[in-house]
Amino acid sequence: MILQKPVIFEYDIVENKFNADFKNYGLNNILPEIINGLVKKDSSINIELSDIDLKKFKEYLNFDLPSLVINDQREFTLQTIYKKGKEWKIDYVTKKNFLYFFDESQIGLLTQNSITADEKTWAIKNLDFDKMAQLYVFMYLKPLYDYELSKLEKINESQLTLEDYQTLEPEKLVKLEENIFLEFKQTAYWDEEINLKKLKMDEKQFKNFKENRHILLRDQVLKAICGLHNSEGGVLVIGVKDKDREVTGIEPDMNNNDILEQKEDYRQWLRNIITSHIEEKLGLNITVKFDTVNGKTISRINVPRRSEDEKGPCSTTYDNRKVVFKRGDEETREIKSTEILEHFKERFK
Repeated sequence: MILQKPVIFEYDIVENKFNADFKNYGLNNILPEIINGLVKKDSSINIELSDIDLKKFKEYLNFDLPSLVINDQREFTLQTIYKKGKEWKIDYVTKKNFLYFFDESQIGLLTQNSITADEKTWAIKNLDFDKMAQLYVFMYLKPLYDYELSKLEKINESQLTLEDYQTLEPEKLVKLEENIFLEFKQTAYWDEEINLKKLKMDEKQFKNFKENRHILLRDQVLKAICGLHNSEGGVLVIGVKDKDREVTGIEPDMNNNDILEQKEDYRQWLRNIITSHIEEKLGLNITVKFDTVNGKTISRINVPRRSEDEKGPCSTTYDNRKVVFKRGDEETREIKSTEILEHFKERFK
Protein backbone atom coordinates (compact mmCIF):
# COMPACT_ATOMS: atom_id res chain seq x y z
CA MET A 1 0.00 0.00 0.00
CA ILE A 2 1.37 3.40 -1.00
CA LEU A 3 -0.41 6.59 -0.04
CA GLN A 4 0.44 9.67 -2.02
CA LYS A 5 -0.73 13.26 -2.25
CA PRO A 6 1.05 15.67 -4.59
CA VAL A 7 1.97 19.18 -3.56
CA ILE A 8 0.50 21.49 -6.20
CA PHE A 9 2.28 24.72 -7.06
CA GLU A 10 1.10 26.83 -9.96
CA TYR A 11 2.24 30.14 -11.39
CA ASP A 12 -0.31 32.22 -13.26
CA ILE A 13 1.61 34.16 -15.92
CA VAL A 14 -1.41 36.28 -16.89
CA GLU A 15 -2.22 37.35 -13.33
CA ASN A 16 1.45 37.43 -12.29
CA LYS A 17 0.66 35.43 -9.19
CA PHE A 18 2.18 32.40 -7.51
CA ASN A 19 -0.55 30.04 -6.33
CA ALA A 20 -0.42 27.06 -4.00
CA ASP A 21 -3.82 25.36 -3.89
CA PHE A 22 -4.63 23.32 -0.79
CA LYS A 23 -8.35 22.72 -1.41
CA ASN A 24 -7.82 18.98 -1.86
CA TYR A 25 -5.93 18.54 1.38
CA GLY A 26 -8.74 18.96 3.86
CA LEU A 27 -6.56 21.40 5.76
CA ASN A 28 -8.84 24.45 5.75
CA ASN A 29 -8.77 24.83 9.52
CA ILE A 30 -5.03 24.46 10.16
CA LEU A 31 -3.49 26.13 7.12
CA PRO A 32 -3.86 29.66 8.55
CA GLU A 33 -1.66 28.53 11.44
CA ILE A 34 1.01 27.38 9.00
CA ILE A 35 1.09 30.45 6.80
CA ASN A 36 0.20 32.90 9.58
CA GLY A 37 -2.19 35.19 7.79
CA LEU A 38 -0.97 34.83 4.22
CA VAL A 39 -3.55 32.13 3.40
CA LYS A 40 -6.92 33.30 2.07
CA LYS A 41 -10.25 31.96 3.36
CA ASP A 42 -10.58 29.67 0.36
CA SER A 43 -7.39 27.89 1.47
CA SER A 44 -5.30 29.28 -1.38
CA ILE A 45 -2.30 31.54 -1.05
CA ASN A 46 -1.88 34.20 -3.71
CA ILE A 47 1.35 36.15 -3.59
CA GLU A 48 1.93 38.92 -6.11
CA LEU A 49 5.44 38.73 -7.52
CA SER A 50 7.42 41.74 -8.67
CA ASP A 51 10.09 41.49 -11.38
CA ILE A 52 12.67 41.16 -8.61
CA ASP A 53 10.64 38.39 -7.01
CA LEU A 54 10.36 36.54 -10.31
CA LYS A 55 14.12 36.62 -10.79
CA LYS A 56 14.70 35.56 -7.19
CA PHE A 57 12.33 32.59 -7.41
CA LYS A 58 13.00 31.51 -11.00
CA GLU A 59 14.91 28.41 -9.92
CA TYR A 60 12.52 27.80 -7.07
CA LEU A 61 9.45 27.78 -9.32
CA ASN A 62 11.12 25.42 -11.80
CA PHE A 63 11.77 22.70 -9.24
CA ASP A 64 10.08 19.34 -9.78
CA LEU A 65 8.70 19.16 -6.28
CA PRO A 66 8.49 15.56 -5.04
CA SER A 67 5.25 14.21 -3.62
CA LEU A 68 4.81 13.05 -0.06
CA VAL A 69 4.88 9.24 -0.21
CA ILE A 70 4.10 6.94 2.73
CA ASN A 71 4.69 3.21 2.07
CA ASP A 72 2.93 0.21 3.55
CA GLN A 73 5.42 0.22 6.45
CA ARG A 74 4.30 3.76 7.25
CA GLU A 75 7.72 5.06 6.29
CA PHE A 76 8.38 8.22 4.36
CA THR A 77 11.10 10.71 3.48
CA LEU A 78 10.94 14.47 3.86
CA GLN A 79 12.66 16.87 1.51
CA THR A 80 12.74 20.64 1.53
CA ILE A 81 14.04 23.53 -0.55
CA TYR A 82 16.49 25.99 0.93
CA LYS A 83 18.76 28.78 -0.24
CA LYS A 84 22.50 28.14 -0.23
CA GLY A 85 24.44 31.14 -1.45
CA LYS A 86 22.67 32.31 -4.59
CA GLU A 87 21.18 28.93 -5.51
CA TRP A 88 18.13 27.00 -4.37
CA LYS A 89 18.90 23.48 -3.18
CA ILE A 90 16.76 20.48 -2.28
CA ASP A 91 17.77 18.05 0.45
CA TYR A 92 16.48 15.38 2.79
CA VAL A 93 15.38 16.42 6.25
CA THR A 94 16.58 14.38 9.23
CA LYS A 95 16.40 14.90 12.94
CA LYS A 96 20.04 15.96 12.91
CA ASN A 97 19.64 18.75 10.37
CA PHE A 98 16.03 19.69 11.14
CA LEU A 99 16.94 22.86 13.00
CA TYR A 100 19.07 24.02 10.08
CA PHE A 101 15.93 24.27 7.94
CA PHE A 102 13.15 25.01 10.42
CA ASP A 103 12.21 26.58 13.73
CA GLU A 104 12.59 24.42 16.81
CA SER A 105 8.83 24.56 17.48
CA GLN A 106 8.11 22.71 14.22
CA ILE A 107 9.98 19.55 15.20
CA GLY A 108 7.26 18.78 17.75
CA LEU A 109 4.91 17.92 14.90
CA LEU A 110 7.29 15.13 13.89
CA THR A 111 8.51 13.89 17.25
CA GLN A 112 4.99 13.63 18.66
CA ASN A 113 3.72 11.59 15.72
CA SER A 114 6.70 9.73 14.28
CA ILE A 115 10.11 8.24 14.87
CA THR A 116 13.13 8.00 12.60
CA ALA A 117 13.81 4.62 11.06
CA ASP A 118 17.24 5.53 9.68
CA GLU A 119 19.21 8.59 8.58
CA LYS A 120 16.80 9.72 5.85
CA THR A 121 13.57 7.88 6.63
CA TRP A 122 10.82 8.77 9.06
CA ALA A 123 8.29 6.21 10.27
CA ILE A 124 4.88 7.37 11.42
CA LYS A 125 3.19 5.79 14.45
CA ASN A 126 -0.33 6.94 13.80
CA LEU A 127 -1.29 7.60 10.21
CA ASP A 128 -2.52 11.18 10.58
CA PHE A 129 -2.21 12.23 6.99
CA ASP A 130 -3.50 15.74 7.52
CA LYS A 131 -0.68 16.47 9.93
CA MET A 132 1.90 15.03 7.58
CA ALA A 133 0.51 17.00 4.65
CA GLN A 134 0.52 20.11 6.84
CA LEU A 135 4.20 19.69 7.62
CA TYR A 136 5.13 18.85 4.06
CA VAL A 137 3.33 21.82 2.57
CA PHE A 138 4.89 24.05 5.21
CA MET A 139 8.35 22.86 4.24
CA TYR A 140 7.87 23.85 0.63
CA LEU A 141 6.26 27.16 1.48
CA LYS A 142 8.82 28.23 4.05
CA PRO A 143 11.28 29.98 1.68
CA LEU A 144 8.44 32.04 0.21
CA TYR A 145 6.87 32.52 3.63
CA ASP A 146 10.12 33.88 5.11
CA TYR A 147 10.57 36.24 2.19
CA GLU A 148 7.02 37.55 2.37
CA LEU A 149 7.24 37.90 6.14
CA SER A 150 10.41 39.98 5.84
CA LYS A 151 8.60 42.27 3.39
CA LEU A 152 5.65 42.60 5.75
CA GLU A 153 7.97 43.52 8.62
CA LYS A 154 9.58 46.15 6.40
CA ILE A 155 6.18 47.61 5.57
CA ASN A 156 5.17 47.61 9.21
CA GLU A 157 8.32 49.52 10.11
CA SER A 158 7.02 52.53 8.18
CA GLN A 159 3.76 52.29 10.11
CA LEU A 160 5.29 52.26 13.59
CA THR A 161 4.25 55.08 15.92
CA LEU A 162 6.32 56.92 18.53
CA GLU A 163 4.90 54.61 21.21
CA ASP A 164 5.83 51.55 19.14
CA TYR A 165 9.47 52.64 18.89
CA GLN A 166 9.64 53.45 22.59
CA THR A 167 8.29 50.03 23.62
CA LEU A 168 9.79 47.81 20.90
CA GLU A 169 11.85 44.80 21.99
CA PRO A 170 15.56 45.77 21.99
CA GLU A 171 16.54 42.90 19.65
CA LYS A 172 14.12 44.23 17.03
CA LEU A 173 14.93 47.89 17.67
CA VAL A 174 18.64 47.55 16.90
CA LYS A 175 17.89 45.92 13.53
CA LEU A 176 15.85 48.87 12.25
CA GLU A 177 17.29 51.61 10.10
CA GLU A 178 17.56 55.16 11.42
CA ASN A 179 14.53 57.33 10.68
CA ILE A 180 12.63 60.32 12.04
CA PHE A 181 11.90 58.43 15.29
CA LEU A 182 15.17 56.54 15.74
CA GLU A 183 18.86 57.41 15.99
CA PHE A 184 21.91 55.36 17.02
CA LYS A 185 25.13 56.48 18.68
CA GLN A 186 28.04 54.16 19.33
CA THR A 187 29.12 56.00 22.46
CA ALA A 188 28.49 59.02 24.64
CA TYR A 189 31.90 59.40 26.28
CA TRP A 190 34.65 57.08 25.01
CA ASP A 191 35.54 55.73 21.55
CA GLU A 192 38.32 53.98 19.62
CA GLU A 193 39.79 57.30 18.46
CA ILE A 194 40.85 58.08 22.01
CA ASN A 195 42.69 54.78 22.31
CA LEU A 196 44.45 55.34 18.97
CA LYS A 197 45.61 58.87 19.81
CA LYS A 198 46.97 57.78 23.19
CA LEU A 199 49.77 55.93 21.42
CA LYS A 200 50.69 58.85 19.16
CA MET A 201 50.61 61.90 21.45
CA ASP A 202 52.57 63.14 24.40
CA GLU A 203 50.77 63.41 27.73
CA LYS A 204 49.71 67.07 27.40
CA GLN A 205 48.49 66.67 23.81
CA PHE A 206 46.55 63.56 24.69
CA LYS A 207 44.93 65.21 27.70
CA ASN A 208 43.66 68.10 25.56
CA PHE A 209 42.52 65.77 22.80
CA LYS A 210 40.68 63.49 25.24
CA GLU A 211 38.86 66.39 26.89
CA ASN A 212 37.76 67.79 23.53
CA ARG A 213 36.73 64.35 22.33
CA HIS A 214 34.59 63.80 25.42
CA ILE A 215 32.85 67.12 24.78
CA LEU A 216 32.25 66.27 21.12
CA LEU A 217 30.74 62.87 21.93
CA ARG A 218 28.58 64.44 24.63
CA ASP A 219 27.42 67.18 22.26
CA GLN A 220 26.48 64.62 19.60
CA VAL A 221 24.22 62.91 22.11
CA LEU A 222 22.67 66.26 23.06
CA LYS A 223 22.19 67.13 19.40
CA ALA A 224 20.29 63.88 18.80
CA ILE A 225 18.06 64.37 21.85
CA CYS A 226 17.34 68.00 20.99
CA GLY A 227 16.54 67.09 17.38
CA LEU A 228 14.12 64.31 18.35
CA HIS A 229 12.41 66.54 20.93
CA ASN A 230 11.87 69.33 18.38
CA SER A 231 10.56 66.87 15.80
CA GLU A 232 8.17 64.01 16.64
CA GLY A 233 9.95 62.59 19.69
CA GLY A 234 11.69 59.26 19.43
CA VAL A 235 14.42 56.97 20.69
CA LEU A 236 18.17 57.49 20.92
CA VAL A 237 20.05 54.22 21.36
CA ILE A 238 23.61 54.45 22.68
CA GLY A 239 25.88 51.47 22.15
CA VAL A 240 25.02 50.74 18.49
CA LYS A 241 26.89 51.89 15.37
CA ASP A 242 24.66 53.96 13.13
CA LYS A 243 25.91 52.69 9.75
CA ASP A 244 25.83 48.91 10.11
CA ARG A 245 23.91 48.76 13.43
CA GLU A 246 26.61 46.64 15.08
CA VAL A 247 25.95 46.39 18.81
CA THR A 248 29.09 47.60 20.59
CA GLY A 249 27.55 48.36 23.98
CA ILE A 250 28.12 51.20 26.44
CA GLU A 251 30.75 49.24 28.37
CA PRO A 252 33.58 51.43 26.95
CA ASP A 253 31.87 54.47 28.48
CA MET A 254 31.28 52.71 31.80
CA ASN A 255 34.80 51.26 32.01
CA ASN A 256 36.58 54.55 31.34
CA ASN A 257 34.78 56.92 33.66
CA ASP A 258 34.11 56.26 37.34
CA ILE A 259 30.97 58.40 37.31
CA LEU A 260 29.47 56.16 34.59
CA GLU A 261 30.45 52.87 36.19
CA GLN A 262 26.93 51.86 37.28
CA LYS A 263 23.73 51.98 35.23
CA GLU A 264 22.08 54.38 37.65
CA ASP A 265 25.16 56.65 37.44
CA TYR A 266 24.95 56.53 33.63
CA ARG A 267 21.25 57.42 33.74
CA GLN A 268 21.85 60.33 36.10
CA TRP A 269 24.74 61.63 33.98
CA LEU A 270 22.47 61.73 30.95
CA ARG A 271 19.82 63.62 32.89
CA ASN A 272 22.43 66.04 34.19
CA ILE A 273 23.88 66.94 30.77
CA ILE A 274 20.38 67.41 29.35
CA THR A 275 19.42 69.63 32.26
CA SER A 276 22.63 71.67 32.00
CA HIS A 277 22.76 72.08 28.22
CA ILE A 278 19.14 71.85 27.00
CA GLU A 279 16.62 72.38 29.80
CA GLU A 280 15.69 70.97 33.19
CA LYS A 281 12.16 70.03 32.16
CA LEU A 282 13.39 67.72 29.40
CA GLY A 283 16.00 66.21 31.71
CA LEU A 284 13.19 65.15 34.03
CA ASN A 285 10.87 63.91 31.26
CA ILE A 286 13.18 61.54 29.37
CA THR A 287 13.14 57.83 30.15
CA VAL A 288 16.46 55.97 30.21
CA LYS A 289 16.37 52.19 29.97
CA PHE A 290 19.12 49.58 29.74
CA ASP A 291 18.87 46.38 27.74
CA THR A 292 21.24 43.53 26.93
CA VAL A 293 21.64 42.60 23.25
CA ASN A 294 24.21 40.05 22.08
CA GLY A 295 25.72 40.07 25.56
CA LYS A 296 26.31 43.85 25.55
CA THR A 297 24.52 46.67 27.33
CA ILE A 298 22.74 49.36 25.35
CA SER A 299 21.08 52.50 26.66
CA ARG A 300 17.72 53.48 25.23
CA ILE A 301 16.66 57.10 25.76
CA ASN A 302 12.98 57.71 25.11
CA VAL A 303 12.55 61.36 24.14
CA PRO A 304 9.07 62.94 24.24
CA ARG A 305 7.72 65.22 21.52
CA ARG A 306 8.00 68.89 22.47
CA SER A 307 4.62 70.29 23.43
CA GLU A 308 2.93 72.97 21.31
CA ASP A 309 2.36 74.87 24.58
CA GLU A 310 6.08 75.70 24.73
CA LYS A 311 7.16 79.13 23.48
CA GLY A 312 9.40 77.63 20.83
CA PRO A 313 11.90 74.86 20.01
CA CYS A 314 14.60 73.84 22.44
CA SER A 315 18.29 74.45 21.80
CA THR A 316 21.43 72.74 23.06
CA THR A 317 25.14 73.35 23.50
CA TYR A 318 27.08 72.28 20.44
CA ASP A 319 30.60 73.32 19.54
CA ASN A 320 30.56 76.00 22.28
CA ARG A 321 27.38 77.68 21.02
CA LYS A 322 23.62 77.28 21.45
CA VAL A 323 22.03 75.56 18.47
CA VAL A 324 18.50 74.47 17.51
CA PHE A 325 18.30 71.01 15.90
CA LYS A 326 15.45 69.12 14.28
CA ARG A 327 15.31 65.44 13.36
CA GLY A 328 14.38 64.57 9.76
CA ASP A 329 13.83 61.24 8.03
CA GLU A 330 17.54 60.43 7.76
CA GLU A 331 19.49 63.05 9.68
CA THR A 332 19.44 65.63 12.44
CA ARG A 333 20.07 69.06 10.99
CA GLU A 334 20.83 72.46 12.46
CA ILE A 335 18.06 75.05 12.13
CA LYS A 336 19.59 78.47 11.74
CA SER A 337 18.06 81.45 13.54
CA THR A 338 16.75 82.81 10.23
CA GLU A 339 14.98 79.48 9.53
CA ILE A 340 13.31 78.89 12.90
CA LEU A 341 10.05 80.65 12.02
CA GLU A 342 9.78 78.75 8.73
CA HIS A 343 10.29 75.36 10.38
CA PHE A 344 8.18 75.83 13.51
CA LYS A 345 5.52 78.45 12.66
CA GLU A 346 2.77 75.81 12.62
CA ARG A 347 4.09 74.09 15.74
CA PHE A 348 4.45 76.83 18.33
CA LYS A 349 1.90 79.63 18.45
